[in-house]
Amino acid sequence: MWEDISKLAENYDCLISVYADDITLSAKKYVPKKLVWKIKQRIIKQRLHVKTEKEANVINRPASITGVIISNYRSLLPNRQHEALNALRREYLATNDSSERKKIRNQISGRIAQKGQIESSNLR
Repeated sequence: MWEDISKLAENYDCLISVYADDITLSAKKYVPKKLVWKIKQRIIKQRLHVKTEKEANVINRPASITGVIISNYRSLLPNRQHEALNALRREYLATNDSSERKKIRNQISGRIAQKGQIESSNLR
């Protein structure tokens, strides 16, 4: 189903991104309503549900989608995540307790991995 939907989006010069149960359509100009309708039909055909109350249109500005910022066809880490990573780095430097430093180091590693996963999608 997803390959079919991806090809359909390409035919309309759109890009589709799927994360868990969230679908995002991006376009340089606009996403045609006809495309949205065709995608919904394919999803419903598979006995899946579409929640119209979760639909949103974002035009000419970055959008936050499942905690990721999409801007100019790029996936970016939200500023709040950068701030949390920087706060952990400061906390690490301010702590002398070795077990606490290890705990913070693990949290830093996790946040860096998260950043890498989000931004690695830009390479595709």
